[in-house]
Amino acid sequence: MRTSIVVGLWLFSFVADSVRAQQCLSAIDCSPQICNQTSHRCEPCSSSAECSNNLRCFQGSCRTATLFESFGVPMVVGLFAAVATCAIAAVAGVGGGGILVPLFAVTLNMPLAKAVALSQATITGQSLLTVCAKVRLPHPSND
Repeated sequence: MRTSIVVGLWLFSFVADSVRAQQCLSAIDCSPQICNQTSHRCEPCSSSAECSNNLRCFQGSCRTATLFESFGVPMVVGLFAAVATCAIAAVAGVGGGGILVPLFAVTLNMPLAKAVALSQATITGQSLLTVCAKVRLPHPSND
């Protein structure tokens, strides 16, 4: 019984790997590797120029650049725009994620999945600061 389960799992992983390696149409199909446009196969990257967006080639995989590798004018612009957006969103009583996600995607040249995650982390920090600032205020009905 155990042998048949092990053989079945091995066969499933073999089939899944062969299907995954068969074809790719874009870099999304091969993440974190690259899609060779001539052979339509997923391959490891050899330089950062082959990776899309703000990704760097590290040991054959396209990875997000570290903070110090990607620091520059766009990072500063994105930081100040995010702080302004969070300040306006806190005053308005909304999260601001609808503005932060495109802001991070455009100014920091991030993939959308990472921009959404960073936006959620930013909104969490903004919410915690708002709670800390408002916890000392008296209740409005206690004049």
